[in-house]
Amino acid sequence: MRDGSPALAHENRLRLMEEHLTKVDADIVGMTEMDAFAGDCAEANVATVKMMQKIGYDYQYQEKSSHLMGMGIFYKKDKFNLCEIKYSAFAVGATQGYMQCLFAFKSNPAIQFVFVETHLKAKPVNMPERTNACKIMIEDFSKNFQDKPVFIAGDFNEEAENEPITIMNSLFEDLYSRTG
Repeated sequence: MRDGSPALAHENRLRLMEEHLTKVDADIVGMTEMDAFAGDCAEANVATVKMMQKIGYDYQYQEKSSHLMGMGIFYKKDKFNLCEIKYSAFAVGATQGYMQCLFAFKSNPAIQFVFVETHLKAKPVNMPERTNACKIMIEDFSKNFQDKPVFIAGDFNEEAENEPITIMNSLFEDLYSRTG
């Protein structure tokens, strides 16, 4: 994204993101490939967080073990209390994993749900790792959140007809395919 095109300049993407999020008024936004808060892109990441806070979001950020990027979950601070946060790597030393946040509605704290942001390895050669990662998530959510709705977002780096997504669909409904 550093090809010099004005349309790709961070300030332009940030402005468009703010306009869109203000229009749709999303309660929760997951961001998979956020730059780390240190290094070349730290300023852009800080600007993203400030913009999100300006339009009413609080956030949780989890840096990957590579320290180059991470994932964020932004939520409307006037609607939700963050009750618990957990990050799980798919394997010891793995750069990919998932962050889960347990939220409660401020208007009725007895109503709780889990929002998960994940990032699975790209490239066809990594399909076995993606398949295993989906099995790990299914086992975790089946065991720990039987009584709470779970929403999963992120970059699965996968096609809908392939095994990792089929595994996820065994427990979850794919809302993206329903809405287009």
